[in-house]
Amino acid sequence: MVTNNDRVFTPLTTPYLTYNKREGERLESNVKHNLEVGGKIIVLSGPSKIGKTVLIKKVIDEDKRIILEGGDLKSVEDLTLRMIQKLSKIPNEITKIESINSNANIDGSASLGAKFWNWAYLRISTKAGSSVNAKHEMIFGDDPFERVTHYMLDRGYTLVIDDFHYIDGTVQREIIRKLKAPLSEGMKVVFALIPSRTEVVIQQEPDMSFRTKVLNVPLWSDDELRYISDRGFEALNTSVESTIIDKFVEK
Repeated sequence: MVTNNDRVFTPLTTPYLTYNKREGERLESNVKHNLEVGGKIIVLSGPSKIGKTVLIKKVIDEDKRIILEGGDLKSVEDLTLRMIQKLSKIPNEITKIESINSNANIDGSASLGAKFWNWAYLRISTKAGSSVNAKHEMIFGDDPFERVTHYMLDRGYTLVIDDFHYIDGTVQREIIRKLKAPLSEGMKVVFALIPSRTEVVIQQEPDMSFRTKVLNVPLWSDDELRYISDRGFEALNTSVESTIIDKFVEK
């Protein structure tokens, strides 16, 4: 029986009661297997709104995934800062960051270092239109991108870039090149793309062919769509004629 707080049919959001694993396609198991192996960019290819992002959210635990929108990334620096922003929203990372900022109980193996976080937050504030003066930015010799990707690698995070095809071609190439080193150490990376852009990773960086695994998310079958309707109406304790469900499927 569904309560007022339950959500059954949830367009444009992550489904719960009506989620269909599509077991015949082995989508979840294929993604999980390739993530466990690591070291490759998993290219999840499928039409828009086919369920690529939902699949990612079902396979990767919320506290172990960093999902970014390709349309937001105009540079490698954007990618670095947005990874940091996402990390700061995960409870365990908030605790670590607060500890670092207070200089209390700093564990060298668990922190990126106070100087790094100060730099990161200053850059985020500046990009967000803060009155912070960019000339006061802290500069240090190592690479912020390298720091944050190693941080994620050490803690088993998966980097997901949704709609990677929306990123400018030059920036795509820069991101892929920067990812080579962490990928060689086993970092988990997923790009979600539309089918017509599936080859973009190899086109931008041909020697990535052995570090790319394409997983296709096919169109829904009629039976798979009926499953969603059946599950939803069952949860609503509602009986609906099959002819009406057929119309849903046809649309």
